[in-house]
Amino acid sequence: MIDLWLYEGSKGLKYVQESQAYKFTDPYINYLEKYELVKEKSLTAIETISKTKTELSDKVVLFYDEATARIGMLVKVLSERQTELLEYL
Repeated sequence: MIDLWLYEGSKGLKYVQESQAYKFTDPYINYLEKYELVKEKSLTAIETISKTKTELSDKVVLFYDEATARIGMLVKVLSERQTELLEYL
């Protein structure tokens, strides 16, 4: 079914909207509404991932020590939690 929709979809939106399958299923599925919802959620996800990536790159540093062949990580810790972290370590 997906292959059929991909093939038919390559012919254009108007062509698909005029098909019997689209006309029969659209009242139940509402394809355009679903498309807009997916588009909005995708844009929100991209923004969230971009923001998180920026925050991570500001707070985490990865490094590789060639002499010992080890990988390390430095994490910026909130100053309020530094005492707790030092006690834990």
